[in-house]
Amino acid sequence: MSNNEKRAHLRKSLQTPAWISKLAADDWDSINLLDVSVAGAAFLVNQALPDGATRRFRFCLPDNAQPITFSAQVMNCTQHTYLAGYRAGVKIAEIDKGDLALIAQFIALPITDTA
Repeated sequence: MSNNEKRAHLRKSLQTPAWISKLAADDWDSINLLDVSVAGAAFLVNQALPDGATRRFRFCLPDNAQPITFSAQVMNCTQHTYLAGYRAGVKIAEIDKGDLALIAQFIALPITDTA
């Protein structure tokens, strides 16, 4: 980790479709997952989310059709430098132990060069 790195957990980058919902609602809006760890994730969202807000998130890992759903607190949300929208960094608040194990297993997989 570099001296500027604040994350305590290894994250794995990926760009995959995801969904966001308010806690009490069951309507899901499309977003994109940018990276994931056992403690949090980063998403590309269309509208800025307020710091401290709690939302539900859902996504599927590559080669796994089982959706992972968790609630998380927005830690930061800033306009993305290169992509249209906002990058929201979230800290997982509540997640099923089985879903957490899937994330941990995914992160532990070695990154292979596909070029």
